[in-house]
Amino acid sequence: SEEWLNSVYFSNWPDFGSHKFNTSVLIMLMQKPLQIVILKFMVVSMEMFVMVLIYLKFIIAEGDTLVAYIQI
Repeated sequence: SEEWLNSVYFSNWPDFGSHKFNTSVLIMLMQKPLQIVILKFMVVSMEMFVMVLIYLKFIIAEGDTLVAYIQI
């Protein structure tokens, strides 16, 4: 997540060790964050996407009812 990348960026990672490790961290930090776009309209965070998947799994598991509640 973005918070994790910020934690890595602001840590003392250049002093951690090998050149290979530092190169790997740089490559990771240079990657574009994953964006999930719904209907070319709205960007959804990974956390929200996972919550929706869990919610849908719950509804499918219930089978006979489509009434369920989710707390955000």
